[in-house]
This record gives sequence, C-alpha cells and structure tokens, in this order.
Amino acid sequence: MQKTFLTAFGALLVRFRNENVISARFGDANEVEIPVDSQVSSLEEIANTLSRHSLKPAGTDFQLRTWQAVSTINTGQTASYGDIACMLGIPRAYRAVASAIARNLIACFIPCHRIIRSNGSLGGYRWSAARKQKILEYEKQQEARCRVGSNT
Repeated sequence: MQKTFLTAFGALLVRFRNENVISARFGDANEVEIPVDSQVSSLEEIANTLSRHSLKPAGTDFQLRTWQAVSTINTGQTASYGDIACMLGIPRAYRAVASAIARNLIACFIPCHRIIRSNGSLGGYRWSAARKQKILEYEKQQEARCRVGSNT
C-alpha cells in the first residue's frame, strides 16, 4: 500500500508493508502517479497521521545504528557527519556515516536533512539541497516558535 501527501516541501510518497512504513520519499508533484491522499501543512502532521504505523527501515547493522543516532538530533538542530560518527564511537568513520545516511529511504522520519558538513555547509541530500535548506529553515522557525511559546 502507498499514500501520497502534499507538503510545503513537495509530494511525499509513503509506502507500507503490512502496518510498517518501509519508505518515504519526496518527489515533485508532477512525478506523483497516484491520487494524493491528503494535503498537510507540516511534516509533523504526516508523522501524527502515520503514528499507528511502525518504522521498519531495511539496512545493515551499521546503517540502522547510524539512522538511530541521526534520529536523536532534535528539530531545529543540526549535527555533522563527524558528530554522528563520534556518537557511534568511531570518530574517523564520517565517510561511512555519510554513505549510510545517503541510503536512508524514510525521508523525514529519519531526519537525515539535519546532518551537515563539519564546515557548516549543507552537504548532500537525496531529494535536493534546496529542499534540505527549506526543511531546515522551516524546522528552525518552528523550534523558535516553540521556544517563544514556552516562555509565555
């Protein structure tokens, strides 16, 4: 089964096997070949909509460990490939970390867009650097709104 959601970041095609999310990829609206199931305003709404499903990414042990580490980076924050390698206890493995992150097939659920180069530049993103920048900017705005809201 698959569902497509229109987001501010483009169409998001989510595929399921049984009750498990097995992939989620961004595409352009003209690439979507199936009816759009819903219009949403944020990735959080998608996550809420899909909360009854389990994430079941397929990967090697190293990829799964890397994706788990990536998942600890909070909304509005970024970390470098080297930071993730250090979290895994193998600080020199930043290239292997980058390779594992590039194989993430569950866009936004494993937030690989939050991983940047150690020099602060964006680095790559399977669904375009422009989309990565847009998502990061959105998350920083959301995080700032939450911070302001919690101070009132």
